[in-house]
Amino acid sequence: GMIDAQRNAAMQSGCLFWDTYAAMQSLGGMPEFVNNKWANKDYTHINHNGGRPLADEFVKASTHAIEE
Repeated sequence: GMIDAQRNAAMQSGCLFWDTYAAMQSLGGMPEFVNNKWANKDYTHINHNGGRPLADEFVKASTHAIEE
């Protein structure tokens, strides 16, 4: 699927890949984002409030990657 293609493209080009979908799932997925008012009711677009917890997940993942 698309995530595998992105992961493979990153690997082939020597870039890191961060799976935004997996990070959102770890926070409860889009239904939880909508319930928390972190995303619009179209279940597609996160808003500024949803960007913060997602950015926190990115920082955690980046910190972990750097420490390894």
